[in-house]
Order: sequence, then structure tokens, then C-alpha cells
Amino acid sequence: MTVQMATSPDAPQTPTNAGRRIVVVGCGPKGLYCLERLCFELHRQTNHGSVRHRVTILEPSEFCGAGAVYNPRQPKYLRMNFAAGYINAWHPESPCCDDHSSLVGWLADKHQTDPQPQAFAPRAVVGEYLHDCFRKVLRRMRQVADVDVIRTRAREIRKRRGVWRVTASDQQVFDAEEVLVTVGHEGWRSSAVTALDGVERPQMVPVFPTEKHLRPSIIPAGSVVAVRGFGLSWIDAALSLTEGRGGLFEDVGDRWRYRPGGEEPKLVLPFSRTGRPMLAKPLASQMNLPRNLSHVWETGRANIANIQRPVGVAAIRQELWPAITQAAGHALAVAEGTRSTDDGAQARIQQFFKQWCSGKMSPQTATRQIRHSVDVAYGRKSVDAAWALGEAWRHLYPAIVELVSHGGLTAEAWQPFNHIARELERISFGPPAENLQRVLALIDHGIIDLKFVSAHSGLSNARLPNLRTNDFDAEITHCVNAVIPSAQSIDETGPLGDLLRRQTIRRLHGTLGIEVDRAGQPINDGQIDTEGLAILGRPTEGCILGNDTLSRTLHNNIDRWAAKVAERCRTAVTAE
Repeated sequence: MTVQMATSPDAPQTPTNAGRRIVVVGCGPKGLYCLERLCFELHRQTNHGSVRHRVTILEPSEFCGAGAVYNPRQPKYLRMNFAAGYINAWHPESPCCDDHSSLVGWLADKHQTDPQPQAFAPRAVVGEYLHDCFRKVLRRMRQVADVDVIRTRAREIRKRRGVWRVTASDQQVFDAEEVLVTVGHEGWRSSAVTALDGVERPQMVPVFPTEKHLRPSIIPAGSVVAVRGFGLSWIDAALSLTEGRGGLFEDVGDRWRYRPGGEEPKLVLPFSRTGRPMLAKPLASQMNLPRNLSHVWETGRANIANIQRPVGVAAIRQELWPAITQAAGHALAVAEGTRSTDDGAQARIQQFFKQWCSGKMSPQTATRQIRHSVDVAYGRKSVDAAWALGEAWRHLYPAIVELVSHGGLTAEAWQPFNHIARELERISFGPPAENLQRVLALIDHGIIDLKFVSAHSGLSNARLPNLRTNDFDAEITHCVNAVIPSAQSIDETGPLGDLLRRQTIRRLHGTLGIEVDRAGQPINDGQIDTEGLAILGRPTEGCILGNDTLSRTLHNNIDRWAAKVAERCRTAVTAE
């Protein structure tokens, strides 16, 4: 049901009952998690039988809970890089609904399958699960509130006479005492591309949604396709142009082989700034790993927790980085048994990272790193420094999030920290090994060529755009932009852009994510009251570390926000 909650552009709407008006702007996974907590908190109030709150959800995509990223209608070959066993949309201790299955339990019940927790599900399937969870929360929420779900996009948020006013792109107006902004990626957007050396760049096709932008009518069979970016999204582009066009992958022992479908491009040429790839996530079930590593990670997290905030440049180098490499070295020494000591293993970790970061990576080295990480992930080769460093970053990450978030780093410390975090994300948070098996099969088949992987792009005077290195030059017919805008790249036409321009909100240290307190309320210079406004999720990255996750345990900001809103709801009703 679509309801226009205010018709006058001048005066805030008067509430029709004693309940609180709450507007949720954006309802992907983060919005779902917030609604789940709010539903729980409202049900805890003993007087909810006589008071009806009003919750209005504004979400432009078709499937609330899933959003654009997890659209259930996207192709099944687009897979998660987060194992199924870790995906659970419900609060780990006190879910708001009796039916609160994890993804694995939901798959077993709904699809009558025996899903493996270590498997990497299609994003569409995860989206179906998230949307199903949203519908359950919606039914439960409607017991204590009047809920409207409106398919629209918010354009601006302003405070008038103590009431927040949300204006949508279709000019609908919504007044509320509470506004939550969880817009995530703000829809599918492409990152900005700067022309090089004053030369006009080729027109770039966005990678998402792949079924719209990468179909054969846009990029015909036989094309030579340059792909900007070498992260997770470039793999989605490569698979969309091959597997998505009828190609098949066959398991031939330790390697996979690609069988063309006939509609593929002639070549797919990724290019990036560094050429450094993302490495495969290890499959613990297929690796012969020691069971006594938990104490290694506990010690590492304790060492990080003991670092004094705010962390400066010196502490990054002398305390945080040594704590990470020490844990990685200890894990590697334990995994190798008597073959190494902790100190020797830590030195190998540091040497590996130094080499990893030393300039642009050659195509041969990038291919070798990918292939080796796949072999390690499947247990075909022994663990090494890359494995240990990746495991350390993953297991220590909750402590790092706690240390860094909400002003835990000085402004000067962000540059060295980001350098470490950016590189360790490539090593730690890469794709499932099966996806890199597919990439290697496409390399072996000759469809993917990495010779331009650390190349710049530009146009020559020739008729077609060129990719160039010192040694190679290739004419391309199409270019795909597989670089997603950073969390700091806010849509200027959306509600956050408007709030920034009006200085209702600000960035942490002037350049990072939106600065908020631990309940998501924006922090500014104090000239504009932000009570009743909350921003959570990706736009706060930097102020809150690690937002791009489906984890319900990494942060507690959502719990704090819901409790705070519920308390204001209770107080308002009591005042009546």
C-alpha cells in the first residue's frame, strides 16, 4: 500500500495517534536487520496494545531485505564470497520471530536440500532468503505498528519545527520523529573514471546489473572487452560474459576446463592500478589444519584490544601491524609443526607482504598467485604465508573493528591503516576457490588474458580504443567498468548528499565516512540538532569499520539504535 503521509509542503503533518512515526530510508540487508531489532524492542514494551506506531519503509528495489545487491532475480552464476554457514539474518540471542532459520536451515526446509555450510550460495538464493526474512519481520511488526512499504527513492531529508521531513523522488512527503537511513550502495552506480593524459576515455558499460548491461545485444559475441578493475566485480563480469552465455565448466581432476557456448567475447582483458589479484578463500573442510589455532586468535585479539586509542601512525607500525603478523606467524608455525619457529614464521609473513606490495604485479605473477591460492584452498598444497596472513586478518577483524571504529584512529593514521586493510582484503576476503577455478579455466582457454592487468587505459588516434602497456597494445571494442564506488562516494542526488550540503551531517576527519555515534546518530558541529536521525551501514565506513558484511555479530550499532528509538517511543507515549 502506498500512502502519502503529508500533503502540505510547508507544515509538518500532525500525528493521528500517540504512536511514533518512523521512516526507514533504504531496506536492503542492513535495513532488514534494523527492522528486526526495532520489532523486537517494540514488542518488549508492555503498553503496545493501546498504541499504534507508524513505520514507513522507502525502498526503490522490488525485494525489501535483499535490495539491489541480492536481487533474487539475478543470474544464479553470481555467487557469494561469504560461506552459507555464516549467513543468518536473525539476532543471535533474541530474534523477534519464532521462525528464525539461518540460510542453511532455510535451504534445507524450503528447497529440501542438504546444503553444506562451507558452500558459497548464489546471491539470488541469498536474496530470496533475505526477502523471506523481511516478510516474517513485516508480519510481526504489524502487530504493534501500522507499516507501509513504498517503492520509491528518498531525495532529501530536512528537519522542520522539530520534525524530520523526507521527500521522495516522486515528490511524496513523509513526516516522522524518527528517520533511519540505510541506503547501502545507493543502488547500482558506476565509479567515476578520469580521463588519462587529457585523452577522452572510451564509453564504459557498468557491470551491474549484469543481465542488463552485459547481454549479447550490448556486447556481441566476438568482442574484445576491456574490464576496469581486478576485484570481485570483475569476476562477475567475466562469468557473465562466458558462463552467463551458455558456456560450461568441466572438472578434469585438479583443474577445470571451459567448454564455450558460442556467444562469448573473443577476449576479456582486465586492467587495474596494481595488478594484484584477490586470493581464494580457504576451504577448511578440505584442508589438513591443526585444531589448536583458536588460542592463537584469542591471543591476537587480546593484544589488539590492549592498544590505546586513538591509534596514531607510530602505533600502527609498532603495535597493530606487529600484532597481526605475530598472530599470522604463530598460526603458520603451528600449522607447519616443527618446521619453523614463531619468529621465523613472522619474518616470512613480513617478507611476503613486503614483496606483495612492491610495485605493480606482472601478469605471470598474478596468475601464479591465483593458481597457488586455489591449490592451498583445496588442500592440494601446504599452507603458506598468504594463508596465514589471510586467516589472521579474518580472525582478528572483530578486534580491529572495535579498535578503529568511532574515532579509534587519528586522522594521520588512516593512510597507513588503509594501505594495510586494502591489501589484506585482497588476501583475506577474496572469492570462493570455485570461482577462481573458473577464472583459471578461462585463462587456460585463452578468453581471459591478463597481459594488461596493471595497464592504464586510454585512446590512441586509431579508430578503436586501445589498452596499452610498455610491451603490448590492443584494440578493444567494449569497456566494462567493474569498479564499484567507494563507501565515501555518496550519491549527490540522494538524501545523504543533501544532508552533507546542508551540514546536517559531516564526514569523520573531513574525508571519511559519515560520523555517527554508537547508535547511528550523526555527529556535527552542534549547530543542527540530529536527534531522531540515524545513519547506519556502508556510508559510515571509516567511522564504523567493516560495513560490507551480512554478519549480525560484528557490530552492535543496530541494537543500540533500536533500543534508543524504542525508549523514545515509550517516553512519548508516557508523556501523552
